[in-house]
Amino acid sequence: MGKVYLSDTEKKLLKALSISQYEDGMIEDLSQAEVNAAARGLERAGFIKATYSEGNNLFTARILDEGAVYLQENPTLKNQFDDEELNRLQVRNMELSNNHFELKFLQRYK
Repeated sequence: MGKVYLSDTEKKLLKALSISQYEDGMIEDLSQAEVNAAARGLERAGFIKATYSEGNNLFTARILDEGAVYLQENPTLKNQFDDEELNRLQVRNMELSNNHFELKFLQRYK
C-alpha cells in the first residue's frame, strides 16, 4: 500500500465506521458537508464504499478490505508523511500539471 494522508475528518469517519457497534456522538460534531467530503476522500483512497442520497449527502458507508487492512496496520491512523512533505508534493504536482498544460498549448499553437 502506498503512502496515505488522511485529514482529521477522514480519520474520524473511518474510525466511526470501523466500530461494529456505532456509538452516538462519534461524528455528530461534524457538519454534513464535512462528512460528505471525508466519505469521498476515503472512497478515493479505496477504504470505503459509500452511497449518497438525492441531495448528494452520505446515506450509507461500509469499510472495504483495503480500509480494514489500513486500520489493522495503522490503528492510530498516524499519517505516513507530515504536512511539509504533503505541501511539497502538492506544489510538485501543480508544477507538473502546469508543465503539461504549457506543452499542450505550445504543441497546439506551434
